[in-house]
Amino acid sequence: MSKHESLVRRTGESRNEAVVHSYLKNRCVVLIPALLAWTTACVESSGPKQTPVDTLPNIAGLTVSAPVPVPAGSAHASAAVVSVDESVVYISLAPGSVPMGIKATVRALSTGDSVTTAVVNGGFDPVAISASIGDTIAVAIERFGFADPIRALQVVAARRAPVVVRTDPPPQKRDVPLNSVMVVVFSTPLDPATLTTGSVQLWRDATPVAGTVRFADALQLIVEFQPLNVLDPQTAYHLVVTQSIRDVNGIGLESPVAVPFTTATGGSAAGLAFASVTAGGLDDATISYGLAFGHTCALTTDGAAYCWGWNGYGQLGDGSTTDQSVPIAVTGGLAFSSVVARGARTCGLTPRGAAFCWGGQPVLQSDMSFVALAAGGYHDCGLTTGGEAYCWGENYSGQLGNGRSGPHLGSDAGFVSGGLDFVALTAGTYHTCGLDTTGAAYCWGDNFYGELGDGSSRDSSIVPVPVSRGRNFVALQAGYYHTCALTDAGAAYCWGEFFGSDPVLVSAGLSFVALTAGEYHTCALTAEGAAYCWGRNARGQLGDGSNTDAAVPVAVAGGLTFSSVSAGKAHTCGVATTGIVYCWGANTFGQLGNGALGVGVSSSRPVKVAGQP
Repeated sequence: MSKHESLVRRTGESRNEAVVHSYLKNRCVVLIPALLAWTTACVESSGPKQTPVDTLPNIAGLTVSAPVPVPAGSAHASAAVVSVDESVVYISLAPGSVPMGIKATVRALSTGDSVTTAVVNGGFDPVAISASIGDTIAVAIERFGFADPIRALQVVAARRAPVVVRTDPPPQKRDVPLNSVMVVVFSTPLDPATLTTGSVQLWRDATPVAGTVRFADALQLIVEFQPLNVLDPQTAYHLVVTQSIRDVNGIGLESPVAVPFTTATGGSAAGLAFASVTAGGLDDATISYGLAFGHTCALTTDGAAYCWGWNGYGQLGDGSTTDQSVPIAVTGGLAFSSVVARGARTCGLTPRGAAFCWGGQPVLQSDMSFVALAAGGYHDCGLTTGGEAYCWGENYSGQLGNGRSGPHLGSDAGFVSGGLDFVALTAGTYHTCGLDTTGAAYCWGDNFYGELGDGSSRDSSIVPVPVSRGRNFVALQAGYYHTCALTDAGAAYCWGEFFGSDPVLVSAGLSFVALTAGEYHTCALTAEGAAYCWGRNARGQLGDGSNTDAAVPVAVAGGLTFSSVSAGKAHTCGVATTGIVYCWGANTFGQLGNGALGVGVSSSRPVKVAGQP
């Protein structure tokens, strides 16, 4: 089993897949690699054998739109279409349709073009692919814990009325934040002339709620209703979408939609005061497919833990596996002095030094006391009052630092070899690093990308090795596959993926006092609290208002000053000096905590986490 082993097994053929294959055989389709074209020769009749559309394998909740024209220069072509000729269709899946789904692959059989997307809460927002009337669209959805995907086929119709794919809040949702923005996702791009406060409305009993409507995306699939004032606490509302709204083909909504929901109490919606925040999420090498499986946790000033975002393994700690787009309390009533998130797991340290972890493996089975915790991709580490480092969890690359490696999952804390006294620990996906009492940095575990920083080409190390160049550091942070550190002069150095096996200066003349490393990006704070980030920026995780990657630090937009920042999978969060938590970047699973979630609702600028004053 490789270190990048997928969490999803792919073997055998499911019954549903066999039905698809049978359908293709009965239609006498020959897939010619160069053409991927249909043939009509049949041995059972003189003409093609027709299969009624209603006998095709299907998934309830799956919608394939009628073809939509793509104007020259339209954002449709650059945002979601694989290869555009004269028309595209949009494919979507209502939430709850495929529980435990993680990824959907949509393919047009006539061209072979395909596109993949995340499955969130059992569904996915519309994706576009080039297709015409009569073409067949195949959909395959991979699921947690299942070897085989679930499959469906649909033929593109000449006419299809648009439907509401999902809303946020969903029907019957309770405890909706008072400052929520209502989101409606449609199956087909809309005619902007029909988007008005008459076609998308919010009501309290028989009284309309004043607000504004706008498109939240360039494709004109996602609509937001912004109330002019905060909503009343513990009050029933209903979001209404009327049939006056039409798609770009001029077709009206299939049926009107009414979404009832109830707001939270005033205290829970406006009373959270956070002292720290931590951002986590799965790395691309496992099941995330670049789809930003991320979550966030924070501690209030009295030590209560709240989490939000992806919850596939229970890492939010609320006793469920339901994703949350706003902070939700961790159960158990414990008070924590610190909390760390990474991978599909969260760990908290109590004031007495007891470590608690929840979500995916590993689970610590020890009564040791620690002064600090570090969460890695599939392992964790703790630091004792005497400076001793202990690690537990997966050890494929020697990331536990105990002089051994191998495919085992240790639930007992093991002593890190080398006799070093550490003052800080940090963990990446498959490697670990620490600072000793002199400020020297040591790393151990995987070195595929040079994340140990020792200047070597070794594959890994099962014991701590010193970082090259002999520099002393005052802060050290492991990203997923890279590591960064600060000197006492505030210079930032990084090594590993995108940097090489020797530390490289990246601070571009800036002086920093703190830093944090995510999967493919890093952020740091100046003494004045200004935040800067660098690295990949496809989801806006650098926070500079763009989606452009940056090799050198760029300022986070908004003019905010921060006391701390934390970089996760493809998002970043920080505690402002005002005590307010802001997040930016990917929001596929609600990890920004602002009450929205979905592939198209990321933010390249800081947004305020819900539930705060």
